[in-house]
Amino acid sequence: NVYIAFVMENDNGDAWIIDNVNVDEQCLQPTNLVVSGIGDTSVNLSWSNLSGATQGEIEYGPVGFTQGTGTLVTGVNTNNAYTLTGLTAATNYDFYVRPICGLYNVGPWSDSETFTTALCPASQQCDFVFRMTDDYGDGWNGNTMVVRQFGVVVVTLSLAANGPTNGDGPEDIVVPLCSNQPFELFWNTGGAYADEVGVTIIDPLGVQIYNKPFNTGTQGTVLFSGAALCTPPTCP
Repeated sequence: NVYIAFVMENDNGDAWIIDNVNVDEQCLQPTNLVVSGIGDTSVNLSWSNLSGATQGEIEYGPVGFTQGTGTLVTGVNTNNAYTLTGLTAATNYDFYVRPICGLYNVGPWSDSETFTTALCPASQQCDFVFRMTDDYGDGWNGNTMVVRQFGVVVVTLSLAANGPTNGDGPEDIVVPLCSNQPFELFWNTGGAYADEVGVTIIDPLGVQIYNKPFNTGTQGTVLFSGAALCTPPTCP
């Protein structure tokens, strides 16, 4: 049982009026923020609504923006999901969510979650596989590579020693690329034991279009450059 008391002391005959008293459950912070259906100008956002709030708000902006300066979306409904539109392609964003459980009962903002919009609509993308290996089996020891398209880094590749393949590989990273547009694989400088690093590119048809064996290639160079062909040739 919870007891709430209103106590007045030292009354000198003044009137005392209490109004608009409301007792609510705590409006809890949303958790488990998830981003899906990433397009070039829109994404789907979802979260866990621990309070069962019937309304909410979303604030989003460029990565690292100060809350209060972002774009505010009000009137988010009860399905704990929202499609954010009007975004800029190939841009990094942060977003926050908060529940509204009542007129005077607004919950705290969630922690931030980050997403990056695609370079092109999902209907114009196809998946390439970048297969990472290591000759010694201890990961890439700080070596990294980037996949770029339209001059934008789509993904950074690095094989961790404590990853799912225990630093040996093969470990596959699936990367959606814009169809029929050029892309490149660039090997960054830095990292040790560069001779142990291996990488293979496999197109959506399952064809290996590039392979860098161990003890080949040079840091600080473009290892592969070509078009992201998503459909088979009419005459293979």
